[in-house]
Amino acid sequence: MVVFEAVGLRNINSLIDKIKLIGTYLEVEELWDINVNLRTVRVFKARLDELGKYKQLRDTIGNIPNLRMIEDVINKTINPEKEIKR
Repeated sequence: MVVFEAVGLRNINSLIDKIKLIGTYLEVEELWDINVNLRTVRVFKARLDELGKYKQLRDTIGNIPNLRMIEDVINKTINPEKEIKR
């Protein structure tokens, strides 16, 4: 998905499938990719709201929940170099 990566999003569909399996876990890099997506969508939604334009796009992404708490947990445990903080 080159288009998504150009705006900072990662294709995390395979990660969603992976965590559905009991006994599996995500690697540090995978958690960071989820964090990047959460942050990118949150900032994009906020910017759209500020602009007050693009109603159809705002309506389309409006149902995506703000998961800032998950972002915060990931940011507390993983640094931008995708390493666990000590």
